[in-house]
Amino acid sequence: MQIMIPILNKLPKVRRISQKKVAVMVVLFFGFVWMATNFEITIRRSKVPITIQTTTITLTTKRKIPQLNPKANIKLLNAEDIERFTGNILVLTTSGIQNQNKRDSIRTTWGNSTKFIEYRKKYNHITYKVYFNTGFRSDTIKAAKLESSNFKDMLITNRTEGYWDLSRRVMLGFLWSLEYCSYDYLLKGDDDVFTNIPNLFQIIYTDPFVLEHKDRIYAGLIYPKTLPNRNRRSKWYISKKEYAPDTYPPFATGLGFILTRLIVERIRPHFDWVNPFRMDDVYVGMLINRANITGLGIRYTKDEKQFSGFNSPKQCKYQKNAVVYHKVGSHSCMKSLTDKSI
Repeated sequence: MQIMIPILNKLPKVRRISQKKVAVMVVLFFGFVWMATNFEITIRRSKVPITIQTTTITLTTKRKIPQLNPKANIKLLNAEDIERFTGNILVLTTSGIQNQNKRDSIRTTWGNSTKFIEYRKKYNHITYKVYFNTGFRSDTIKAAKLESSNFKDMLITNRTEGYWDLSRRVMLGFLWSLEYCSYDYLLKGDDDVFTNIPNLFQIIYTDPFVLEHKDRIYAGLIYPKTLPNRNRRSKWYISKKEYAPDTYPPFATGLGFILTRLIVERIRPHFDWVNPFRMDDVYVGMLINRANITGLGIRYTKDEKQFSGFNSPKQCKYQKNAVVYHKVGSHSCMKSLTDKSI
């Protein structure tokens, strides 16, 4: 007890706060509340939208694609050129940056929506737009950027052109479509594929299964239980380390498949930018499987000719029920198929 007394004596004495100081503190407090309230009202009344990014909050009228994992090393090289789309169907076409002739062929045939005015009227004035998703090559980038500034329909990425790197490009295309466009359906295709626009409209807007599942449709040439290729000599070899299960989840071949915007939104959180599965069409099926979407409608086609793939480019045979037709080897073939579809 004697030890504690000196210590207690050294403690500072508690001072009383005068009534005058209390009054000043109350005034300051309510003044601060008044200022904060008026600042909040000012923001709410402001016409400047507040855009919330994944990492920052900015006052801006321009939207930016959220920052990706730096290890992904993928970005658009021509973002300022790309024209945004508001409409019904967005067509995202994978294209080699060197393939301007194929892009021009699509632009002047089935990609030209003015050729299908009557069909668009029939389905309540449907609108659609084709975009081309490319990689990078140093020997063609200058010409590609000029093409982009002229047509405003290209998504040029910084990823070097390569068959086994398409999954990242597809993800970036999906992400860009969500951030900058408004649409109901997305058709993913390739630049050597003919799309029958009237048949596309028909399956989306009249097919009973599609109408039943509304905004949760995944349609195409669906493979329900494909086995990974375990043959080491094959181009398509997949090791157990890369993919362990014995079968893939259902997936549509990449020549052409249909997704609703809601599905693209739901698979977005599952994008693996660093180490995506390298077969892009299988990877989309994996993403859809991981998203576990309630009420998902996977539309299996009873006729493989509806999503017709792996045809000889020398044939150029018009198939009246086909939504997409692969493979088109020339502009004359693309034009012929388009003319027959009108």
